[in-house]
Amino acid sequence: MRIHPLGIYEKALPKDLTWKERFEIAKQSGFDYVEMSVDETDERLSRLDWTKQQRKDFVSTKIDCGILTPSMCLSGHRKYPFGSHDPKIRQRAYDIMAKAIELANDLGIRNIQLAGYDVYYEEQDEGTLERYDEGMRKAVEMAAGAQVMLATEIMDTPFMSSITKWQRWNKMLNSPWFGVYPDVGNLTAWNNDLDQELSSGIDKITAIHLKETLPVSNTCKGQFRDLQFGEGTVDFVNIFKILKKLNGIKDYLIFIISIIYLIDIILTSLLSANVFYMTFIPIIIIGILQKLSPKFNTKQMRYFFIAMLTLCLFINTNQNNQQYETYEKIDDL
Repeated sequence: MRIHPLGIYEKALPKDLTWKERFEIAKQSGFDYVEMSVDETDERLSRLDWTKQQRKDFVSTKIDCGILTPSMCLSGHRKYPFGSHDPKIRQRAYDIMAKAIELANDLGIRNIQLAGYDVYYEEQDEGTLERYDEGMRKAVEMAAGAQVMLATEIMDTPFMSSITKWQRWNKMLNSPWFGVYPDVGNLTAWNNDLDQELSSGIDKITAIHLKETLPVSNTCKGQFRDLQFGEGTVDFVNIFKILKKLNGIKDYLIFIISIIYLIDIILTSLLSANVFYMTFIPIIIIGILQKLSPKFNTKQMRYFFIAMLTLCLFINTNQNNQQYETYEKIDDL
């Protein structure tokens, strides 16, 4: 496995896949791990009540497939937030947190990404903020006892729109088991100074999501999802440069990436023998490598391009019927 693993978010793949199919697609596509989703739907929240046998089956399947699940996106608190005015909803929030930590321990998940909302479907007031603070204190205490990391996502609402804002809870909680899990698309959409933001939280960043967004302005509320790479304004090259500078990395990216749309573009182009994409994708990768490492010279670039193009052609002409059936599910996205 890579020193700096490359991951894909569960929701980037078709919903009706089995875990075995999901893991196989991720593995065959070059990813090192899959990030599990426990969102506000009853279907995914029910995972918190998996039986021992279901947990064993999950672990056994991922080991057999040779892939990891080191992180969980726990967005169920959007519907059941710590800051809710309703005591029953608040109790559900605590139950979700406790069960998520227990599930993480059983499945080998080490990093739980939390949605940075005090409330989402209710009106915010001083009470919601106070209750959110209390909820985070208890959550970090539970996580520390289980040695599971909690990390807050930078969100699509003003409440947690920057790492600078997140620092308030970092100082308040003061725990090695509490970090930040920024989405650089959301950071960009809120017109943050990315150099300043990433610098301020680099020692507590557990992982990073990459996605495209459009910025918030006086005349536009921004767009935080459903954009293909290249349709937004996120300057990925600049972000890589900042991270390289902060961490002293050379030829490797230091963060874990959850790519929502790129896998669909790559696989669709391979299946359709789309010469444009088969040529364009290696050129993009080469450009990034040259930016990150000046030592990546012209001769290496030639060899790399030929290897990538050959690999694309090989995959396109040698997929068996089972692989075609699996990948057709991705084309339906």
